[in-house]
Amino acid sequence: MRWIRLGPDQTVAEDVTLTSQVADSRGQSVLVASNYGMIEMKDPITVAYFGDTYRRKMP
Repeated sequence: MRWIRLGPDQTVAEDVTLTSQVADSRGQSVLVASNYGMIEMKDPITVAYFGDTYRRKMP
């Protein structure tokens, strides 16, 4: 997977390629990334990564 963080004016501030695998956490499927971060889907456009919540923004 690719984790891309955008900076000012929608420029790429960080671009990281990670591998992942599926795991169970509290009865819910999650992804565990190669950097040991857990990615949990909160809803179709919101994820929690390392405990921080990220929401996809539409252009």
